[in-house]
Amino acid sequence: MKKTKILQTILFIFLSNLIFPQSIYDNQLEQYNFYNLCKTFMTENLNIKEAELLEKKAKTEKNATLALLLPALSIEGGLFYAYENFQKEYPCVAEISGAVNQYFLGGSNLKISGQFLYSSKEANTPDYEPSASASMYLQQSLCPYWLSFGAKNPDFYIPKQNYNYALENKKYTNKILLNDFLLQFLEYKTIFKKKKIANMNKDIYTEYHEAGLKMFSKGNITFQNLQDINQKYYATIEEYESIIIEMNTCINNFSKLLNYKYDFSAMQSWLELCVEEPWEMIFTKLFPEWNYDEILKNESNMKNIELNIQKSKYLLQRQNLAPKLIIGADCEYDVENKHTFSVSLGLDFSNLFSPANLTQKKEYKIEKSILLDKKSLSDNYNQTIKDTYLQKLDLLTAKYNYLSEEYNSLEKIYKDYQMQYKRGNCSKLDLKNMELLVEESKMKLDNCADNISYYSLLLNIEIYK
Repeated sequence: MKKTKILQTILFIFLSNLIFPQSIYDNQLEQYNFYNLCKTFMTENLNIKEAELLEKKAKTEKNATLALLLPALSIEGGLFYAYENFQKEYPCVAEISGAVNQYFLGGSNLKISGQFLYSSKEANTPDYEPSASASMYLQQSLCPYWLSFGAKNPDFYIPKQNYNYALENKKYTNKILLNDFLLQFLEYKTIFKKKKIANMNKDIYTEYHEAGLKMFSKGNITFQNLQDINQKYYATIEEYESIIIEMNTCINNFSKLLNYKYDFSAMQSWLELCVEEPWEMIFTKLFPEWNYDEILKNESNMKNIELNIQKSKYLLQRQNLAPKLIIGADCEYDVENKHTFSVSLGLDFSNLFSPANLTQKKEYKIEKSILLDKKSLSDNYNQTIKDTYLQKLDLLTAKYNYLSEEYNSLEKIYKDYQMQYKRGNCSKLDLKNMELLVEESKMKLDNCADNISYYSLLLNIEIYK
């Protein structure tokens, strides 16, 4: 019985070590796919995070503008003693005062304040005389924003437009960086295939090199023949090493896009697992709105918002620097039941001839002209780029058809070489050289297909290869 339990335990441990680590490894492999690579990029990229934080900040500032409608309230009070009587029992003056400041739309401001005093008739006596006063002042800009037909209140419109700009900037940033991400991935795929071809070429010339040494030792070839073989052999090694350096640079660039969350070996392993995946289908599913027209739309929206913000800032500055009409009323009451009341009317021209007021309109026109010129140049440039992409797509489609025919022809020749090799009519190196030509042709065909997929996604055009 004991032996049976021991055997069961040993079998369980053996199966656990055999099965569970592999299943865990398989789960880890499932995580390191192109889908999760894209998702990780969107969550870890530093520029994308920054754009998201700017959007949250702009939203907070937009919501905070509602506080402008709330009145500002202040209350003060105190007891005051004459210096020589500061240790006495009764204060000389008891005071309480308060003020309410209310901002209204269009450069209006209302301030209401009041004060109540108890003043002692004689020092250190409880005999007090009350007095009170109140005042109200209304201030109105003579050039409010609503004098401009159709204008919106800058106090609320500017923060709202800043938020809209941040939203468009986040979308634009995401799409531009996704473009960089996709180009970097396609570059890695190309280098990965080049590495495979270079390794095959290196193996072939290693055999040539070894065969050349044997033939030279037997006197079947000259030293010059051996030098020619060695030169090609070392050239393949240098080519392979240069491709490795190129690949390492590409992997480091990928690590940078993911904010260096993963080390070099982890990043390399992840990318290798993604090379053979159908990236076009995954990318389209994740980012259906990613295309060049949407990028241009976000960019155009940002420029239009900039123009709106600039105009609104000009209206706000003009409103604040314009002369102000001030209407005031004061009322006082004392112990003898005397009331005094006064009304005042005035104009504040203090900012009329300030440098900011004198130059604001000219500066606004210049800045507006600069923004419009930039928008026009950007639109023309973007249209030119789009036309260039369309031309590239046409050329790549024609190139794909040519490469496809070439690959099919080489594949047939390679199959013939396999038959010839089995019959002993060609050498193993001849077969490997032919295999190398087929792999090179397939690499060119796959790279062309990837480029067609990239430009068709970018231009939102369906291409059937």
